Formats: sequence, structure tokens, C-alpha cells
Amino acid sequence: MERAVVEPDETLLHRWTLMLVPPLVASTTGCAALFNGTRESVHIESLPSGADLTVGGTSRGTTPNDVMLSRAKDQTVIATKDGYQEGHATLTRSGLVGWFVWDIGTCVIPVTLCIPVVVDAISNAWFSYDDDAFTIRLKPNPPGPQAPPATIAPPAPVAPPVAPAPTATGLPSTPY
Repeated sequence: MERAVVEPDETLLHRWTLMLVPPLVASTTGCAALFNGTRESVHIESLPSGADLTVGGTSRGTTPNDVMLSRAKDQTVIATKDGYQEGHATLTRSGLVGWFVWDIGTCVIPVTLCIPVVVDAISNAWFSYDDDAFTIRLKPNPPGPQAPPATIAPPAPVAPPVAPAPTATGLPSTPY
């Protein structure tokens, strides 16, 4: 009688690999960094439009504009336009608690060694700007001191012609 050779079920091993490997790979990177990114697009407008934008000391074009910003810190935006006062705005960021909790949860899996927490903390991917679009209203420059109207100086007076002095005879003398 022949013995049947039993081979391991390759399809079962394949299924387990497909179910376990992707979550493990995803958990070894920062979840927020992977899905949320470390930069964020913010739409900036001004009233009136066409103002020059400076973000963090770097020129970023004119309004309206979509600007990609690092999530690392709050950002100061300055809008300038001829005839208007400078407009200032501060973009503040808030922590995304859901990503933090998810990253801490991955520490339960011993394989990840809390790597997602470290990656997301270093990359600032846990943060997001409070507003993804905003408008800076520019105020017109106040009227400056007005120069007095230009005046035209009157012409210098012209002396009338001097008549010759009378002589003893009473007649003007005429030089010959």
C-alpha cells in the first residue's frame, strides 16, 4: 500500500501572509505620517486680491494661493499690497488626538516597538492647521499729510520809468 504524502496547505499560508504583512508594514511607519503627511495645503486669500504673500519670511506668490506648509510649527502670514497697510495672520495648529491614540495602540503589538510613535512625533504628522482656508483683509493706507497747494509767486514789481529832473528853466534837460 502506498503512503500518501501530505503537503502543507500553501493557500492557507498565503492567506495568513496577506492578512498579517500589510498591517505590520503599515504599523512600522508612523500612521499619521503615512496617511496624513507632514505637510498641509492651506488656501490663502486677501481682500483685495493680488497681495504679495510672505510665510515664515519666505515669499509665496500672490493671493489667492494654495500654499504647502510644514506641520512643524505655527506660521505667520504677511500680505502686502501698494496703497494698503500690511495684513498679518497667524496659522495655529492643533494636535490630532486620533492619530496619537492609534500610534500608542500600535505599541501593544510587540513587533512595532512603538516605531509609529517615534516617527509621527519627529515628523509632526500628529498636527494639523486649525483653518485650511482663510482671508486676510487689508486696510487702505490712511491719507497722509497733504502738501499745501502750489502757489505761483507774483512777478517782481517793475519800477516806473524815472523822469529827468527839472532844470532851473523848468524844462527837462536833454543830453545832446
